[in-house]
Amino acid sequence: MKSTDNKSVRAVTPSAAKKQSEGVGFAAASLTGLIGGIAAGLLLLLIAAAAAYSTSDPDPLSFPLSVAALYCGMFAGGVAASRISKKAAIAESAVAATATNALMLAVSAFIGAHNAYPLWAKLLLHAGIFAAFMIGALAARPRKRTSKNVRHAIKRRAAR
Repeated sequence: MKSTDNKSVRAVTPSAAKKQSEGVGFAAASLTGLIGGIAAGLLLLLIAAAAAYSTSDPDPLSFPLSVAALYCGMFAGGVAASRISKKAAIAESAVAATATNALMLAVSAFIGAHNAYPLWAKLLLHAGIFAAFMIGALAARPRKRTSKNVRHAIKRRAAR
């Protein structure tokens, strides 16, 4: 009879397997989405500013490129929230989008150019932030394992 004192062999109960497959909590996923979105947005904003100011007249390009950088960054924030929570993080991304909008409104209150745009344009831009977070969260949701995916994974492992 063999001894079962080997510590590397462990029985995994269904509840323990579920806990291992779950992601982090609600607040951590929201905070990750917020920080990831703002960091990615700022990095893309630097790239957009460099692209706009490398032209002879940067004024017509600065606003569209900065909005594109903002939305791409917020999309990345939604992706980050979904990836860390290991599910479609819709609620977490909504909280992160709301916090981002509040942060942007607080910062824009101190900038004199805040009143240069009409209210409908500002509301549309803020709604776009919310939409970019949601699209990012949905795009990064975990996919279900279908038989086609399993066969493809087996073929890839066999090719190695």
